[in-house]
Amino acid sequence: MTEVIKVKLQLRFLFVLTFIRKSRHVRLLTPQPFALTGRAAQLSVVCEEELTRHMLMALQGIEGTYIICRGDKHAELQLSSMLAVDDTLRVQLLRLLPIANAYLQLRHESQKPTSDRLARAFSTGLSEVLASYMGLISMLYTKYMSNPRLFTCLDILVALSNWEILLPLFLKLVCVFERLKGMQIFNMLCSIYWSTANQFVQQFLYALLRPMLYIFHDCLHNWLVYGRLVDPGFQ
Repeated sequence: MTEVIKVKLQLRFLFVLTFIRKSRHVRLLTPQPFALTGRAAQLSVVCEEELTRHMLMALQGIEGTYIICRGDKHAELQLSSMLAVDDTLRVQLLRLLPIANAYLQLRHESQKPTSDRLARAFSTGLSEVLASYMGLISMLYTKYMSNPRLFTCLDILVALSNWEILLPLFLKLVCVFERLKGMQIFNMLCSIYWSTANQFVQQFLYALLRPMLYIFHDCLHNWLVYGRLVDPGFQ
């Protein structure tokens, strides 16, 4: 019995040695990094929280890593081509980008110099409108910073639902006004103001008209009090 046990122990020992020798030649496969496939392959995947922050910056006319500015003459903010996002989120981003681009263009137009007094007054009114918009964006950014996980691009879209109409509309008006003089701008604004039924749009149309009306009131005052009749546009 003792010899049998010895033989068994020797066989086990030989088996262990053989296994150890073979294990030296075994190659351990390094773990492969996680990679996306299909539509998102080779793209940067960004969480919605980070994209919300970048969109809030874009709505202030500031480009970033994932929302970039392209174009020479008329720069536009666009989504980076190497950005992978959910289709629903992409739709929300694409709806917000026209607001950001309209603000960017309107800010540029409001800073253009002009010798026409009424046109300068229009630019002043436009600056007031943009200041109201920026006040809302600042409030939204504060909400985002207080709780980033609970504040999404959909919340921004809901908050800017009226501005989604207003800013692109004002951008179209500014493009038309480029070839008009101050008095023509005033007449057209008055016509649009009295014909619109949207109270939100009407409110900010009046904000455009108010600085221009101050000029007319000043001209009327000079005429009635001092007998001086001055061209309101100094044309």
